[in-house]
Amino acid sequence: MSLFIEPKFKTSLFFCIICLITFPAAAAQEYDSPNGFYIGVTAGYGLIIGGDFDGDTVLTGNGQMFVVPGLSGSPGFGIVLGNKKGKTGYEISYFYNPHKADVLGVKKNGVQHIININYVRHFSMKGKFQPFIAGGMNLAWLPVKDAFYKEDWYLAPGDSYLSSRLVLEGNALYYSIGLNGEAGISYAFNPKFSLNACIFLRLMMIHSARAKDSEGTKWSYSLEDKLFMINPGLNVGLRYYF
Repeated sequence: MSLFIEPKFKTSLFFCIICLITFPAAAAQEYDSPNGFYIGVTAGYGLIIGGDFDGDTVLTGNGQMFVVPGLSGSPGFGIVLGNKKGKTGYEISYFYNPHKADVLGVKKNGVQHIININYVRHFSMKGKFQPFIAGGMNLAWLPVKDAFYKEDWYLAPGDSYLSSRLVLEGNALYYSIGLNGEAGISYAFNPKFSLNACIFLRLMMIHSARAKDSEGTKWSYSLEDKLFMINPGLNVGLRYYF
């Protein structure tokens, strides 16, 4: 007795067998988490809430005054370098975040330059969507336009004694160190590229301020009572794996 299979059915059966053999390998390749060294770009929105950067704080001493501005939330962008092996990774990033700064009631420009160094932990190696958390430290500097004043002594007409006043001398520069926390999800749409989205929280301690006056003299102010900034926000980014 011979078994007769119609040509059309033979073709369909052959196609199904090929699919059953190749689909698991293709699916694994499609869903494998990217690994290795990567570079990327990121964009986000950073807020300033709480802390001492509220526009009501000044630092004074030795005839100087540094105005601690109020900062508004704003978008920014940056670059990232990292290395991922399995579920763990490390990355360093730079983020450029311009702000509108309230300096004694006048709107000025300020820019946060932030370097982040983070440990990253993914919860899954399979699937296009991979949740992760990250934590580490940040180093930042914040130049603020027209936020440095210096005491100037002068003799007013008709007076026999000197009077003092604060005169605008230039820009202020604030330095900080702090901690990072992130939680997000990564979408690996092929073995080389992934799209990341996360919420972050930076706790930043401002430890010193510097400025240069109109005569070129450099001034520095080491803060015994540190200033603090709370910086939450949202980031999205694209990463390319080598």
